[in-house]
Amino acid sequence: QTHPKQKSDLPERLGCKLDEKGIIQVDAMQQTTVPGAFATGDTMSIPSSLPIAFASGNKTTRRQG
Repeated sequence: QTHPKQKSDLPERLGCKLDEKGIIQVDAMQQTTVPGAFATGDTMSIPSSLPIAFASGNKTTRRQG
């Protein structure tokens, strides 16, 4: 079942740990509790705003590329 905060059940199907608010838990490098799976923007536990979401997406993209 999809948590109300999430628009998809994919994080839960992958095994990502969510908090009680449905936010994906990440470490300082934005990696979820699933090795190789990263989260950015409003879906992650690090406080986010639009500029932070853009920057975090860019950081993740550069790390993966």
